[in-house]
Amino acid sequence: MLCPQSANTALDAPMLNVAIDTAIEGAQPSGNKVCIIDAGGDDVGATALGRFSKLIKQGDHAVLYVVNGLRELTKQPQEAADLLPEMEFTSHLSATHVVNNTHLMDATDESVVARGIDFAEEVTRILGLPLVCTAVPLATEAGSESLLTPAAQQLKESIDSGKLTCENCYFVSIYVKKPWD
Repeated sequence: MLCPQSANTALDAPMLNVAIDTAIEGAQPSGNKVCIIDAGGDDVGATALGRFSKLIKQGDHAVLYVVNGLRELTKQPQEAADLLPEMEFTSHLSATHVVNNTHLMDATDESVVARGIDFAEEVTRILGLPLVCTAVPLATEAGSESLLTPAAQQLKESIDSGKLTCENCYFVSIYVKKPWD
């Protein structure tokens, strides 16, 4: 993992590690080497990513547009779709797929996931891009990285059993230390 020197500080600036050049050049999907760059979800991150666009375009690549229907500026599918062209222009890269990441962190439940799926499907329809997956955060008990909270266990069981339809569901853990923790 490469991250800015400002990681784990209060500084929030669009700085990408210069070692990313080497990581991009070394990425070879056929050789199981993949480089994933999370540039954030705004034009500031897209500007930082634009520095690497020529190098990225030289190889096989995918640009995933991650949407969250519960963010302040993208509560409607059209709003999320309207943000993409500016980020594409600024990054000099075109999105190839959409990832649904609609969640409320530890408070994510079946209704949040279902709402997010509907949201993401409409975004993909508007943009004409395929949906790769729906990320579903599973909260864990305090002090444990593997013991799910009862609510997270219920959410996982609803998806695993088919009670809640979630094609290409991708379960994730969120590692964010909240200021009050």
